[in-house]
Amino acid sequence: MLLIDTSVWITVFRDRSGQVRQQLENVIAHREVFIT
Repeated sequence: MLLIDTSVWITVFRDRSGQVRQQLENVIAHREVFIT
């Protein structure tokens, strides 16, 4: 299980290029995620 801080999600939403979202998707692929 991965623990992902809210600040990471804010960075994803602010990223207009989509690169951060793609990197995060690769990290969390096929894993349980807990958002704090």
